[in-house]
Amino acid sequence: MKFFKGLVHKKDKEEKKEDKKNEKKVEEVNKAEEKAEEKKVEKVEEKREEKVVQHEEISESNEVKEVKREGDDIPRTPHQIIGKEMEMDALMHYRTHLSTDKPIYRPGDRVHFRGVILHALTRIPYSKPSLAENLRYSPAELQVASPSGDKVFSANLNIGTHSVVSGFWDIPKVQAGGDYKAKLVYQFENFAVAEREFNIRAFRSPRVKTQIKFEKKGYGAGEEAVATLNVKRAEGDVPVGASVVASARVDGVEVFSKDGFSVDENGDVTVRFTLPTSIETGEGTLSFRITDGGSVESASQTIPILLQKMKVDVYPEGGYLVAGCPSRFYVEAFTKTGDPADIQAHIVQSDNGTVVGEVKTAHEGRGKATFTPLQGKKYHLKVHTPSGILNEIPLPEAKKDGIVMTSSSDTFQSSDKVTFTLFSAKDTKDAKVSLYKSKFLLNSASFDLKASQPLSVSLDAEGASGVLRVTVEVNSKPVTERIVFKHSSRVLNIEVTPTKKSYSPGGQVEIKLKARDENGKPIAAFIGLTVTDDSVLEMVEKRKQVPRLPEMALLEDEVDHLQDCEFYFNPKEEKANEAIDLLLGTQGWRR
Repeated sequence: MKFFKGLVHKKDKEEKKEDKKNEKKVEEVNKAEEKAEEKKVEKVEEKREEKVVQHEEISESNEVKEVKREGDDIPRTPHQIIGKEMEMDALMHYRTHLSTDKPIYRPGDRVHFRGVILHALTRIPYSKPSLAENLRYSPAELQVASPSGDKVFSANLNIGTHSVVSGFWDIPKVQAGGDYKAKLVYQFENFAVAEREFNIRAFRSPRVKTQIKFEKKGYGAGEEAVATLNVKRAEGDVPVGASVVASARVDGVEVFSKDGFSVDENGDVTVRFTLPTSIETGEGTLSFRITDGGSVESASQTIPILLQKMKVDVYPEGGYLVAGCPSRFYVEAFTKTGDPADIQAHIVQSDNGTVVGEVKTAHEGRGKATFTPLQGKKYHLKVHTPSGILNEIPLPEAKKDGIVMTSSSDTFQSSDKVTFTLFSAKDTKDAKVSLYKSKFLLNSASFDLKASQPLSVSLDAEGASGVLRVTVEVNSKPVTERIVFKHSSRVLNIEVTPTKKSYSPGGQVEIKLKARDENGKPIAAFIGLTVTDDSVLEMVEKRKQVPRLPEMALLEDEVDHLQDCEFYFNPKEEKANEAIDLLLGTQGWRR
């Protein structure tokens, strides 16, 4: 990049002299940086030449013997986990995690954007560019696209301190409503484009916050539907005793209406109603009217009705089912509207109707099951819960030869090695197993597999955490692959304490923040704060709300779509690890 001087105003002689001095300084800085970069490259090339290639030793019992590599005795920090041959690439591979301060805006509002730049492998914040780089050009361009894809706003932004890019857009009062998309586009190589959607529409801020949650994510004709409404005032307290009227409509006809409900001390109201035994279109809505003093608010939610046919996607673990090998597969079920659906289904051998297994969804319409397919036989899923589902979901045909891979755990803790079982239909020599973080190789080993004999394999992730990829190759060709999740040993806990119990509109707000590590000790941290109307956030269904930074950095880039984000890393959720595995087994499926 070259430095361009703006020629907007006439300058006198002194100003021109000063400009020339500045240009000369920038040129000197540029030359110095280029020389420094050349030296870095030379050093890395020297290290590459010095590298001694080591081979893994395999014992006759197929157990891996740990082999020390050159430099293993050198103490490493948690971030020094990449091989010498990847040092230059690793230094330049960054991702930006973009967010807005709210999901919904009115015309005339200001949208605040914030992008946090972290290294793809280590999640170390990006170092702020030098003065010369910021003088030469703006590293990032913020773009906003309308629902039709037209660019309606753009601005050049510099990378600020603490690896953050920030900017704003004042929405014109005449701006049309709809779903908009913000992008951060970089001039740096290896900086991926970051995107985030938000909505513009006219609305009135509700005086109460509401969330509706159905007990199940799918109901058939004639079944009892159960849903809970949670109500809180905009100020955060619960309107205990507020009266509630509930009603439900299916296929345009009211099938349920009842008053006399009241909000309990937890802010909840639970309703039960039976769906019609005959449903045609499956369009249903549950509505509530809440009266709190002189304020009346409403809330509604689509009823997850499942009709005779439904969509269920099937993903074999590792990519394939293999005849004669215990094969695990994942499923993801959807309602007519594309929302998750809860199902239970039999695994059926198609030629004789024999039930050989069962699969049940556990989170977001996702589940998993294991069975051993027979050669030449076909299998399908038959949904029995909810009732009334007629279509059969075919399973992929089992391959005659191949290798199946089964993870030993839903997720792996920081101290664990990544462990899984390989099962081959025939004797296989020199099967190479590799563990990657993004595009970077962390560890690998080779094995001889014996037909129909399971082999347990453990690989050290070399300090890496987050989503990792396991690939098995035979004759340099990938034959099975999946991604797994490994928790980090580092934990950052933030305590937010307001100095008052409540604040008046227009008043000054003071809060205290404390950052502590996984051992409860104080730690230095850069903390980004967003202050917004909580009632606006609650206008979006909880499971569809935008992820926080941990979910962005650890999961979002690895999956097709991420919802119910708060569940995955919530220590109070017993099934959080299972949910992560189901997410990666479906949305993060690779083959």
